[in-house]
Amino acid sequence: MSISNQNYKWITILLFLGLVIAPAQIPSPMIKNIVIGTLGGLCLIFEVLSLKSLKSGEENYQSKFRQTVILFVLTILLLVVNFVI
Repeated sequence: MSISNQNYKWITILLFLGLVIAPAQIPSPMIKNIVIGTLGGLCLIFEVLSLKSLKSGEENYQSKFRQTVILFVLTILLLVVNFVI
């Protein structure tokens, strides 16, 4: 079964939303760090897979590439902020 680029995007968006919402819902710092690390790692993996599945000949290649890179940077920033606080 093959996962399309659109499915990678939805998985990444759901993981990113979980990464935003989860820290406020989990009281234990140790479990919170584990959940944040897992969600962030999965989000980054699916973003890389989404980048690899892009084809340079697609009609919206530049905008899709830009969106994925911006989400990649935002995920890294969110992970840094969550682990520092």
